Amino acid sequence: MFVSEGTVEEWRHMCDMNFVALCLCAKLAVQSMRKLNVDDGHIININSISGHRVPPTRVVHFYSGKEFAVGAITEGLRREPRDLKSHIRATKIRPGLVETEMAYVVDPERAKTLYCSIKTLQADDIADAIIFP
Repeated sequence: MFVSEGTVEEWRHMCDMNFVALCLCAKLAVQSMRKLNVDDGHIININSISGHRVPPTRVVHFYSGKEFAVGAITEGLRREPRDLKSHIRATKIRPGLVETEMAYVVDPERAKTLYCSIKTLQADDIADAIIFP
């Protein structure tokens, strides 16, 4: 989405789905862990490498801004347990390009061209990294 062409409704929808929902899930996870006396829980937020650098493609500038916000909130969440005297951890994982079904829904031809031209990570690669013993 171009920042200069996006609507407030589109921005809110993207932020609600990808940022506010993440914050709510993290809040509920911490509350649940504390209620159940889980002191060594781990919250893992997966967001895009676009939250570390803004790609040159204009269409993802707003997306990158949202991803930067996810990174910042995860960093804040990582620091909160010190104040709460807890050992609950928070981690952000920012993989590179991952082949997703969503890309095929948004633009099937572009996705096919992109994923055929370079090697990408698969969703299972990310899951395996998270559950690595």
